[in-house]
Amino acid sequence: NVKRFDDLLAFLKMKKINYTVGKVWSNDAIYRETVNKVKIRKEQGCICVDMECSAIAALAKFRDYEITQFFYSADNLGSENYELRSLDNEEKIDQKNTIVDLAIEFAIYLLDK
Repeated sequence: NVKRFDDLLAFLKMKKINYTVGKVWSNDAIYRETVNKVKIRKEQGCICVDMECSAIAALAKFRDYEITQFFYSADNLGSENYELRSLDNEEKIDQKNTIVDLAIEFAIYLLDK
């Protein structure tokens, strides 16, 4: 949500949360994502691949809802060695809970503006 981008950055700064801003590409067909396609996206300045948020954005647009999305990285494909970071288990649950808490706090922050 471009309209809320500055609000999100201000919120993250206020909470002293480190963040990275960059382009995201969307892909829902992971087995068709080739090494060459990843290389091209990186050359375009992309720092993240999304598999869910694009669908939520499309639904929000269709329903005329305003949403703001931010990413927590799971698997790291940015280096030579694959680094698995699963979001679907209890591993690092405190970090995952913190992200949920931040999302709720950001919603309240927007309501209070």
